[in-house]
Amino acid sequence: MPSLNVTALNDSPQDTLPQSSGSVFKDMSLDFSLDDVGGNKALFGSTVKRDMKVSTDYKAISNSLMNIFNTTPGEKILNPTFGVNLSRYLFEPVSEEIAGVIGDVILQGIEKYEPRVDVTKVDIIADPDDNSYEINIFLSIVALKGSFTFTGNLDSKGLSTTSY
Repeated sequence: MPSLNVTALNDSPQDTLPQSSGSVFKDMSLDFSLDDVGGNKALFGSTVKRDMKVSTDYKAISNSLMNIFNTTPGEKILNPTFGVNLSRYLFEPVSEEIAGVIGDVILQGIEKYEPRVDVTKVDIIADPDDNSYEINIFLSIVALKGSFTFTGNLDSKGLSTTSY
C-alpha cells in the first residue's frame, strides 16, 4: 500500500519558538508540489531531500481563506459544514445588495473557520459593468503582530487573489 510521509510540517525543537524558526504558521501548500528541504550535492549525484512545499505565515493564511471561500459545504467529507461557497454568487445579478450578502458570508466563514485572524473590515465593491466584485478583507493577526489585507476578485471565472 502506498504511503505519504510529509516531514515539512513536523515540529522540530527550533520550530517551537517563533523567533528561531522565522515563521509562526506552517501549512501544506495548496498546489501539492515538491520542495528541496536540504542536503548537499555528493560526488556522484544529488542528496537533496524532497518534501511537500509548505506555506508560511501570511501565505498560509491566504491559502486557508481561499480554501474556505472556494469550498462548498458538503465537499469536505470529514467536515461537511466547512466552506462558504462564494461561487454560488457568480450568476446572480451584480448589485450592492448581493455585495452586502457576500460580505456577511465572508465574515461568518472567517470567524467560524480561521481562528488565527481577527477581521477588522470586509469591503466588497460591486462592479456591474465588469460583472464582478472586488473583495478587500482587512485582518489583524495577533500571533504575527501585524495586519494583513486579502484582496481578490470574484467574477465568472471564480475567486482569484490579486494580493495578500
